[in-house]
Amino acid sequence: MSYGATDDFGYHAVDRPVHVNDLHATMLHLLGVDHTRLTYRNQGRDFRLTGVGGEVITDRLACPACRLKSINSDEQGA
Repeated sequence: MSYGATDDFGYHAVDRPVHVNDLHATMLHLLGVDHTRLTYRNQGRDFRLTGVGGEVITDRLACPACRLKSINSDEQGA
């Protein structure tokens, strides 16, 4: 299964590029971990693995609850 497309050399994403923070948030979600609450302490500050960004990519997940959450958030934004 593929998600998006790349250029002829496979070097740049040209269709549906995904940031690494979104990829991490999606992997943590699939493992059952809330990426917004997962923090680590460094030099007295709490940091998240996904940084301040990071959204779960729900359009390719088979989880019905994930799809429902995505549909409801789209309806509220419209």
